[in-house]
Amino acid sequence: KVDMIGIPITIDNYRSQAVRFVGEFVEDSLGILLARPDSNPYMFQMLQPFKYHVWILFAGSLLLVGYLAHTVNRFSPLVEHRPKSIPMKTTVPINETMWSSLMCLLFQ
Repeated sequence: KVDMIGIPITIDNYRSQAVRFVGEFVEDSLGILLARPDSNPYMFQMLQPFKYHVWILFAGSLLLVGYLAHTVNRFSPLVEHRPKSIPMKTTVPINETMWSSLMCLLFQ
């Protein structure tokens, strides 16, 4: 007989017929701790921790990833098979690939 068990397990209907789930034991939340701001904060204060060359590298990597994604999408033989005389209809614009690469770099 088992009184209690603590393992990472998915709660589903089949398992809930055999055992009673209590819920999460530990809730993990990630936070960022910053020093108290000056009495005169300015709008771009969040950019201060990094030097300008880090931001230049970030912008360069964003442009490189967006351009490479656009190039692979444009010239990949797996995207669309068509005669050369017919223009491609499924081309993703470069601004959408840049936006997608920005979202991937910021939210990952």
